Amino acid sequence: NNLSDNHKEIIFNNIVRGTSTKALGKIREQSDRNIRKVRATALKKIHKALLKVLLSRKEKGYPLTMEEKQLIEKALDGSKGS
Repeated sequence: NNLSDNHKEIIFNNIVRGTSTKALGKIREQSDRNIRKVRATALKKIHKALLKVLLSRKEKGYPLTMEEKQLIEKALDGSKGS
C-alpha cells in the first residue's frame, strides 16, 4: 500500500503479468534500464516492510517457515556488512 502508483504499475506488469522490462520500457517510453532500477527500488521497499513483519512475528514466538527464516538470516547478514 505504501508504494507509489508508478512502482505498483511496474511490479504488477513485470512480475504478476510477466511483461518484460523491455516491453514495459517501450509502453512507458522509458529505457529498459530505468524500468529495472524502479523495479529494484520497489522490491527493496517490499522486502524492508516484509522484514519488519517477520521480525515482529519472530519476537512474538510465532512459527516461521524455512523460507521466512532464511530471508531474515540473509537480511541480518547483509546489514552486518554495512
